[in-house]
Amino acid sequence: KDDSNTFKIGGIGPTTGDAAIYGQAVMNGAQIAVDEINAKGGLNGIMFELVMLDDKHDAGNISTNYASLVEQGMQVSLGTVTTAPGLKFSKYAKDDNVFVLTPSATGDGIPEYDNAYQMCFADSNQGTASAKYFNDNYTGKKVGIFYKADDDYSVGIKNNFVKNLDASFGKIEEASFTGDTSLFDS
Repeated sequence: KDDSNTFKIGGIGPTTGDAAIYGQAVMNGAQIAVDEINAKGGLNGIMFELVMLDDKHDAGNISTNYASLVEQGMQVSLGTVTTAPGLKFSKYAKDDNVFVLTPSATGDGIPEYDNAYQMCFADSNQGTASAKYFNDNYTGKKVGIFYKADDDYSVGIKNNFVKNLDASFGKIEEASFTGDTSLFDS
């Protein structure tokens, strides 16, 4: 197969498992974009190919998946869909100087290197913006926080929220949970 007119985009995300809804959404959205571009003749005659691998939202799968993408000729990457795998992925991409643009990994450490970028708000920005809203609208009220303690995304937002909340709120009541979220499923 002649790949000289094909630009390969690599991505890794949870397409199976508990976080599959996120990985499938990114994969499907990226594939729609690739299909639309290719249907119009590509970009200056260059066609695109998306290669998306499943990490099951487990950073332990990144090494093998990253090596597979490189072997398949990845030229640019969507990185990973979630943060924990993304932090590991970005280190490999830095070493190989692969451009990474994640659509959804929110961890503050994702863009640590100058070849990695986020299209979404980072955890610190979300927590800070939420605290600003409370500071502007509810100063002096009682605040309670319920968050998922075994989820970096939830903890990162909570930590930045607490850090940026006005001191007039006083002691903040926190309640955390881990594991099963079926209690919240409708």
